[in-house]
Amino acid sequence: MSRLRIRNHGRIHAELQVQGSKNSSLPCLAAALLHPGITVLDGVPMIEDVFAAIEILRALGARVSVEGSRVIICAHDVSGTEIPACFMRKMRSSVIFLGALLSRMGEAQSVYPGGCALGSRPIDFHLEGFRRLGCEVVLSEEKIDVRSRGMSGALIRLPFSSVGATENLLLAAAGAQGMTVIENAAREPEIVELSRLLVRMGFDIRGAGTSCIAIRGKADTKDVCFSMSGDRIVAGTWLLCCMNAGGRICLDRVPVQWMYSTLEVFRQMGAVIQTEGRRVECRAPEKIRPVACLKTAPYPGFPTDMQSQLLPVLCRAEGDSCIRETVFASRFRVAAQLVRMGADITVSADQTFARIRGGSRLHGAEVSAPDLRGGAALVIAAMNAEGDTVIDDFYHIERGYERITDTIRILGGEACWIV
Repeated sequence: MSRLRIRNHGRIHAELQVQGSKNSSLPCLAAALLHPGITVLDGVPMIEDVFAAIEILRALGARVSVEGSRVIICAHDVSGTEIPACFMRKMRSSVIFLGALLSRMGEAQSVYPGGCALGSRPIDFHLEGFRRLGCEVVLSEEKIDVRSRGMSGALIRLPFSSVGATENLLLAAAGAQGMTVIENAAREPEIVELSRLLVRMGFDIRGAGTSCIAIRGKADTKDVCFSMSGDRIVAGTWLLCCMNAGGRICLDRVPVQWMYSTLEVFRQMGAVIQTEGRRVECRAPEKIRPVACLKTAPYPGFPTDMQSQLLPVLCRAEGDSCIRETVFASRFRVAAQLVRMGADITVSADQTFARIRGGSRLHGAEVSAPDLRGGAALVIAAMNAEGDTVIDDFYHIERGYERITDTIRILGGEACWIV
């Protein structure tokens, strides 16, 4: 069952605790393979992508137990080297298990990754980095086979500051002899979180959060307990939901230090936002101000993962807004669904630019979630639309948002599954 009917009930007055970070939890779960003992991760979100990662760990031979938001992994008996095809096709981030398996087992096999349809996202950078570490990469029509007779540290310069490639190469380099230096590395908070976990395990890592990261491999690892930060994208989603519907929202467990660019854009749009420690209070503006020309960019720029959710809010703005997408080619796929709800959005032929005409009043419609963040955008739209909205392919949203129907109800909406 993946169709959800949402009906709004006006302005929002709510308090929420933000779930743990999806984008940090997935590489940290893969990193548990590096230590043949116990890794405990606290604050892990109970979402579909995490459940898939746990099943991958179990398929490889790890013992995994879940206690609330705590995941306990014992990787002592890991013996598998192939990531199950069903998970690779379903969840693109499964690819990070390649680097972890190379580090632990010296080889890894998988089919090509799937996941959200966000345009061409080849893993060439990952594979070329593995080659630089001394691995042999054999590609067939459907399968990737990477093997090593002993990896050695290397200098790897990424052509683009890819988050996935940086994570994968950090995990692989942890099993290489000597020092590996990754230049033009991604600076995202998820890289910092993964590096903190690896340091706690016993690895020597310098420069996480900068464009140059150095890691010395072959550490004597140890048992570790590690807490995940709050999810900055989920926090931004619920702030935008409040801005769109009106009212006030208070969020706890917000990684404010990693949300400066996002919060600044929201303030420019008229939101009154106050922060104190990990707590954020947002009061929605009576009138949304448009954004002249917003460009997505790797961290610390405005995140591509927030772009879709911004669209329905800008439909209410007093004036036209422009967004340029520089990271993923098909991020604007949700625009067509929002148009069905009454939005006036024009997307360029190359799918890199969108103009949003303000002043639209959205209405309920039958729409389909094209991907994870596009699905979240439809939830935001539904929470201020006239009438009922039915969202098909709702499973996309459950990949990244924990107990989403409960959250909709806390925010004052109605949510019910339909056949």
